[in-house]
Amino acid sequence: MEIGINTYPYLWKCDVNEAFKQINKLGIRNVEILTSPPQFDFRSIDSAKREEILKNSKAYNINLVALNLPGQDINLASPFNEMREFTVDQYKYLIDISAEWGVPYVVMPPGRLHPLLPPQFEWAWGKAKPHIVELVEYAEQKNVCMLIENIPNMFFQRAEEIQTALNEIKSNHFKAIYDVSNAYMVEDPAEGIRRLGNEIKIIHLSDTTKKRWQHNVIGEGDVDFSSIFQALQEIKYDRYCILEIIHPEAEEGITTSINKLKEEHKWVF
Repeated sequence: MEIGINTYPYLWKCDVNEAFKQINKLGIRNVEILTSPPQFDFRSIDSAKREEILKNSKAYNINLVALNLPGQDINLASPFNEMREFTVDQYKYLIDISAEWGVPYVVMPPGRLHPLLPPQFEWAWGKAKPHIVELVEYAEQKNVCMLIENIPNMFFQRAEEIQTALNEIKSNHFKAIYDVSNAYMVEDPAEGIRRLGNEIKIIHLSDTTKKRWQHNVIGEGDVDFSSIFQALQEIKYDRYCILEIIHPEAEEGITTSINKLKEEHKWVF
């Protein structure tokens, strides 16, 4: 397995080029970019700026693993077709950048649900599925893989639901990213990992409690990382483990999390 980090903790602090610089100081290569302004306004930058960002990633010895579009301003499960079409357009733009940069994965939040009166899974899936099919077909043309993520306030919350999507849309360019803190809110993350097995291409790591959903430094919540490591060993997982930590002091939170994984939970990278 290879450790990496998401640029999430740098969102409001600096642009993506400065984030690369800070990450390089930590000795970490594998990076997932949170593609949101002000850190990375991917719809506003031109080809010269994209070339500059790619050049800087290489200068700082960064391996770009994935581009991650946050789900708060997009929605593949919206009851409004216009919102679903807008979301598809955003993803296609990001797929194009991934292809241009040689980034293998685009992370895809499945779509938000009404917080007070959510529809049944089947209704949301019926709205989203045609658009996901369209995106997967587009990604296939660009040799990019779309990763569907489990998120507790969206309609793919559990491994079982992700498996449904993967069974119905069969493609080598449509796989899973599994977030252990997101999973902890609704299921046993270790069991979710076992269920999805080799369909998982990236694991997101952070800590949380059941009382309040967070992406904390590892050791500050209740997630059982020893059982998660055991499950990853059982499925012979050998890909990316991306720390998606939200902490005011990014470097401190990342370093503490890696040390906790290695020293207390016996993780090996």
